[in-house]
Amino acid sequence: MRNSSLASVLNLHHGIPITLCIAYCGIARRGGLRPMFLNAGGHFLCAVMLRDAADGSRTVQVVDPFNPFYGTEVSPQNRFELDRREMLEGETDCPGDVVARLLRNLTNICVARTPLPPGKPRDELETETAARSVAGNLGLVHQTLVTHRALIDAMHGVCEGIGWMASEEEPGFGLYVALGHEIRQHTNILAERSEAFEAGVYPWWRDA
Repeated sequence: MRNSSLASVLNLHHGIPITLCIAYCGIARRGGLRPMFLNAGGHFLCAVMLRDAADGSRTVQVVDPFNPFYGTEVSPQNRFELDRREMLEGETDCPGDVVARLLRNLTNICVARTPLPPGKPRDELETETAARSVAGNLGLVHQTLVTHRALIDAMHGVCEGIGWMASEEEPGFGLYVALGHEIRQHTNILAERSEAFEAGVYPWWRDA
């Protein structure tokens, strides 16, 4: 979870794409630029506005702080001229979209860290599953469950912030619907994990 912490990213100078983009956009805004986030499905990018004309046309520079080969420099190949009807792929009109994606990352980490017994020995588990799990440490399991609960509450907060949007035409309506589904899903997962914790299922393996 450290790479999802903005404080950690600022201290260590590395992190996952979304936290790097948040840091980059914050610095750009303090420098007088107009940054934006690009929620591009499997990856997260950001951009800065170089020109914003009265007719609605724009010049936008796309930046990928996570991948220096893509370009953190102002490169013409990543610069786009857009008219008033055009938007970049993944350009979001809803500020909550960025927070929601970060919360998704963190809740999914919590789920991965507290798997229930799969019915087979640890040495037969996939390497990634075994490496990410804390199921062998009772204290870390409890800490992860508490964190999972707090993250679900934060997802509720994002939903409440955009809950006034009642029509499909409003920015953020799709996010509101998707978050409602994810909240129900994670609430059920957390209840299952918490019940297992109370029943003494954890730790179901011992760390070496």
